[in-house]
Amino acid sequence: MKFLIDENMPLSFAEILNGLGHEAVHVFDVGLDETDDAIIIGTCKAKPTNHHHF
Repeated sequence: MKFLIDENMPLSFAEILNGLGHEAVHVFDVGLDETDDAIIIGTCKAKPTNHHHF
């Protein structure tokens, strides 16, 4: 399962999920920190299969 971790969660949460076999990336890692939630959601919907390349 793929996850985009919001900025209210620690960076280590993405690492934990990756360690459990999921694909997770933090908003800081893809330049979406301090971005409105509606924009983040729209970005996820626009690129649901390739979240590492926002």
